[in-house]
Amino acid sequence: MLNAREIEKITSGYMHLQSRTIYAVYLSTYAENGEIVLDYVTASRCISILNRDGSQAYSPNATEINGYILELIESGLVEPQDGPSSVLSDGTPYYNGVRCRLPAKFNGGISDISFRLYRMHAGWQPSVQFSEQALFSGLSDISYNLSELNDFISYWITTKAVKDDAHWNLAFISFLKRRRHEI
Repeated sequence: MLNAREIEKITSGYMHLQSRTIYAVYLSTYAENGEIVLDYVTASRCISILNRDGSQAYSPNATEINGYILELIESGLVEPQDGPSSVLSDGTPYYNGVRCRLPAKFNGGISDISFRLYRMHAGWQPSVQFSEQALFSGLSDISYNLSELNDFISYWITTKAVKDDAHWNLAFISFLKRRRHEI
């Protein structure tokens, strides 16, 4: 499911329908922690068109897929983490097999998210994605008070558990649901 920031980015400005489809059907769906390695074969499959008899009516080639990926890069929806895998004869960068981030995948932007694992600490606060995660997780009231936060931290600080921001958020959401008897 696309979040509000992804929808805003994907619908603003000129972009081929194929680029939007590659992002919505392939990249956004299969990204893990907002990252994905570009696979032009998979991207091609998600926008290929079949005839009723199963034969292909339209199947884009790698150069066409690269053009759609370049549109996604220019729009800010895809951010390569490495340089292009090669350069085409006309000088166009080619990104098949390159690890990329999807900055709009998270409301606060990818730079606001920590993927590093860490133990609970006394100064912990939910990350900027907490509200969106809480709403998607079915928490009816996403507000919390200092007592709830301190009780959560007190429990987890005594364990050896390590999580990233998103998983600490989810643990806090579960804690709030149990406390409020919403599970």
